[in-house]
Amino acid sequence: MHGNRSMPASTIIPELPYPGVYEAVEWLCQAFGFTERLRIGTHRAQLTCGSGAIVVTQGSTAWASCALMVRVDDVDSHHAQSVQAGAPILNPTRI
Repeated sequence: MHGNRSMPASTIIPELPYPGVYEAVEWLCQAFGFTERLRIGTHRAQLTCGSGAIVVTQGSTAWASCALMVRVDDVDSHHAQSVQAGAPILNPTRI
């Protein structure tokens, strides 16, 4: 697997939308012990906790808009397997 220093090393990275990224980062760090790893403007931040990680994004807190980022060795193979299994691909441009 190729390294990407801009992303945490976790295999699965949940993306959690909040209306205010700054406020969410402060609260998540205080409430759950996350550490801020990286902030990208006012719309995105990476938090770590032990070997785990989450990404906080600007958006609604509606659970339907949550996503999981999964680190894989072969994105094309993983995508094909997901499509074959009937998984909806909501944003194919991110692949």
